[in-house]
Amino acid sequence: MDESNRPIQQVVIVGGGTAGWLTACILGAEFESGEQGLAITLVESPDTPTIGVGEGTWPSMRSTLKKIGISETTFMRHCGASLKQGTYFRQWREDAAGDSYYHPFTPPLGYAETNLAEHWLAGLCRDKPFAQAVTPQGALCDRAAAPKQIGIPEYGYVLNYGYHLDAGRFADLLQQTATQQFEVTHLQEHVEQVEIRSSGDIDALVTRTGKRIAGDLFVDCSGFESLLLSGHYQVPLVPVDRYLFNNRALAVQVPYEATAEAIRSTTWSTAQDSGWIWDIGLRDRRGVGYVHAADYCSDAQAHDALDRYLKETGVTKGLDALAPRMINFQSGYRQQLWHRNCVAIGLSGGFVEPLEASALVLIELSARALGR
Repeated sequence: MDESNRPIQQVVIVGGGTAGWLTACILGAEFESGEQGLAITLVESPDTPTIGVGEGTWPSMRSTLKKIGISETTFMRHCGASLKQGTYFRQWREDAAGDSYYHPFTPPLGYAETNLAEHWLAGLCRDKPFAQAVTPQGALCDRAAAPKQIGIPEYGYVLNYGYHLDAGRFADLLQQTATQQFEVTHLQEHVEQVEIRSSGDIDALVTRTGKRIAGDLFVDCSGFESLLLSGHYQVPLVPVDRYLFNNRALAVQVPYEATAEAIRSTTWSTAQDSGWIWDIGLRDRRGVGYVHAADYCSDAQAHDALDRYLKETGVTKGLDALAPRMINFQSGYRQQLWHRNCVAIGLSGGFVEPLEASALVLIELSARALGR
């Protein structure tokens, strides 16, 4: 048999986290899984921690969660999630407190037929920022109000929205869904060897304990390590750091200091001398971090900038009391995302500086495309 036409009956996903478990759930929902259909095995190393800072989604996540059968109530409760209506950009044009604008998720009504920007530039409502002039979403965000009322059905909406979520708890919920609902086999094993067929396709993975995991299609969700696509097949990373200079993020989890503190419904993005600071309001805490360029900003300068920001936004103890961690990354993409019978999804396929919260949506879109 021509191996390129070999039917796919066994899918092996290498790596857990959001990428691995979301891929497993999307494939499980798209195909009949379990003993009577597509067999999905996810193997992850017990030695590898998840990055755990991808906390913002696009509105597409609503349809993904609905597709894989997770109720919105369960999701919100399990993941400490809040509703996200867009991004609030602060001080990107000038270093002034009043310099800000919204990128809302709800577009103007009739935008496909009428270019409202032309009318706004011509003087109509020029006393208001463009987003406030053409959509009501900014006004809701100013009031920390929600895009829907409590009585609207799950995943329904008045104004478009995504989510802020705890990435670690989200991966845990996806793991439960994959193993219980879609009968995904979960193996906590460290992959040490790759067995190859004569064609060059992967035949099986061999773990540290000697377990052999055979498959027809192998999905590399092993994060920056890119165990199969880079480690085995040596597919190179195409860097884009000459365009995107940022290559580090100092991240921290910030508890709310007041129980009555409003939960923001937008990601705050505040420009800095050598990058920008994200500020995400979850139900139980904030996720905050300084994305910066190490060539222009030392670790000490990044620490001081983030500490200053936290104190300006009401964190009395500052950064040192909150156990921040530094994450190194390189913006780029693999020269090929699919090679032989191996496809990379998530960080193993590449990473783009996270200004538009693109990490989770790229996982969604990649897994959906794989399932077609």
